[in-house]
Amino acid sequence: MRLDELRHRYRTLIDPSAGPGPHTPASFRIDPADPPLRGDLRASLTELFAREPGIDAVALVADGTTIGLVPRDATGDPEEPGLRSDGGTGGPLPGYATGYELLYFTCPQCTGLQVLTHLDDGEPPLCARVPEHGRVTRVDR
Repeated sequence: MRLDELRHRYRTLIDPSAGPGPHTPASFRIDPADPPLRGDLRASLTELFAREPGIDAVALVADGTTIGLVPRDATGDPEEPGLRSDGGTGGPLPGYATGYELLYFTCPQCTGLQVLTHLDDGEPPLCARVPEHGRVTRVDR
């Protein structure tokens, strides 16, 4: 990953107002070829802060360049668990979903019926009863 992609990936941890000071107490190396997921990085930094109580911030470093500083309070549990995501609380929206169409499929060999709301890979699924039968065929209902 490029440095700007890493900054974007870890944007909820990095303090944009903090710049590297004359003495950055700790650094955490990120491998741009295999960067950790944000949750894994948060867990690693939480462990680092627990081991080193005198550290207030950690510099994320990739290829010798500081991506940004993560303050101690950025790794704590947010007030709402939903704040960890970029998508909000993750709670259900009010009302009933009206934009779904049920997709009906039958197996040409065993006439097994499958009802789906989406296709995982855009292709009809395999027969649920006997996968060796192959892909099912969409039917109108």
